[in-house]
Amino acid sequence: MVREQEKTLGPSCPIIPRVPDNAPWLMVAYGLDIERWCAEDLIDGLMLSPFPLCRDDPRHYHAYHVNVAHRHNKICIGGIGSKKLIESRVQQNTSFFHLQPVYDWTDKQYQTSVDAPSLYQSERWCAWIWIT
Repeated sequence: MVREQEKTLGPSCPIIPRVPDNAPWLMVAYGLDIERWCAEDLIDGLMLSPFPLCRDDPRHYHAYHVNVAHRHNKICIGGIGSKKLIESRVQQNTSFFHLQPVYDWTDKQYQTSVDAPSLYQSERWCAWIWIT
């Protein structure tokens, strides 16, 4: 279907799905077969989501996702959510955030060779700063 749309619509637009950075077995359980997507050239890369989706294994598997993407010459973009920043133990809104949790998270991802970072929920920061 993707290939048919590319033929009809002309030059392709990169397809980079946002996927949870969960364990390989969880990815299969979710029906997200990134190995096959990359191997069959159905996508141009991966964008990781830091959202924990399973109590059985709340860890993150950045290296696994990076390795899958790079093995197939795809990019892997790290994901940084604003949840840790917004909930960084700042009791009163002073328009100041403790950035260390985000720096630490970004560093963990870069240690596994992600190609770039991506920031999620950044629109929430604006609302939180100016509305509350």
